[in-house]
Amino acid sequence: MVKHFSICVPWHDNSWNGRTCVDPEHVFPYCSAVGNIDGPCNMCRKHLNGERNESFRPDSKIADWGVLTTKKTNDLSCPAEGSAFMSPDDITRHITRDETFPRYALIGKPFKYWRQDEYHRNEMTDWFYSGLTGRSHSDENAPASLFFIYAKSSPLIEKPEDRLIVGIGMSDGRFVRANCRDNYDFNSMLGHTIRRKADGSFDFENGNWGFVFPFADIRTFAEEHPNIRLSDYLLTVPEEYADSFKFVTEHVSHDAAIDILSKALKVLEKIKDVCPARADDWEKCRLEIEKQIRTVRFDRGQYPGLSAALQSVLNTRLNDYGKMQEQEKWLSKLKNDAARDKKSIKRHVGELLESRAE
Repeated sequence: MVKHFSICVPWHDNSWNGRTCVDPEHVFPYCSAVGNIDGPCNMCRKHLNGERNESFRPDSKIADWGVLTTKKTNDLSCPAEGSAFMSPDDITRHITRDETFPRYALIGKPFKYWRQDEYHRNEMTDWFYSGLTGRSHSDENAPASLFFIYAKSSPLIEKPEDRLIVGIGMSDGRFVRANCRDNYDFNSMLGHTIRRKADGSFDFENGNWGFVFPFADIRTFAEEHPNIRLSDYLLTVPEEYADSFKFVTEHVSHDAAIDILSKALKVLEKIKDVCPARADDWEKCRLEIEKQIRTVRFDRGQYPGLSAALQSVLNTRLNDYGKMQEQEKWLSKLKNDAARDKKSIKRHVGELLESRAE
């Protein structure tokens, strides 16, 4: 069966387009929530610490830097963590050997499974990606692996535990397996189908499919309309599927995929108000999402199976328990308020009687 994947990327204010951030000082506290970014030689860290370097410029093309290294002169950690997954150019970094991050590719790191078996990481990687399926050019309705790309920290979300979906795409079939020899975790390169046209709109032709949310436009819209609820314009991971969005790269069940895609439809309706000039473009995204929901449902089958049924029962019980806990808290608060009000009334009545007696 086709498998779907969640992949974590660092927060970025330049649409993950292969360029450095426009405002690294504001972004760094959020992107550095991803491991391996906040190193002492990282050019962003040095820049923010006042160590100016001609090599580092905000909003500069990373591919023009040449080979990134761990030396103090030319180190930028974030591309190795997925900050340039929409880059139209290859980016190369050298640690113990040259490692090329291909254009339009996500970085896969199934840490959870690597940790389970230190001595068979290559076998674990093969198993983890065994259900990775690229989009078929001959049959566009055939199921393919979906990528749910998320950030674990962002200035737009209120709760630290929330995971913000930044984009949804599909595997294009390109896959370079991680090489875990010498106990070093090299990255798997996963090609995706998200493409932009020259005018900035998303390309749904020639097998391309997917989009990245317009966070800069959403932020501007929220500033211009302070009475809106920002969370209505963001797609966060439902709490019941939080375990599928940990350890950088993880499997996403068909039920979770359907639920997240369904929530994405509602957000995309709102996005059309944010970008009225490109409402038609976002309507295409919405129609593509509807098509993917039908495909994933068909691939899952009419009967989702025992695992999904048990998970549904568990989620229902947990929701019931949560509601019960909330009710108990509410009743406790009500009793405390009533007791406090009773004392307050007695005090006020006593003061009134005393004043009349005088």
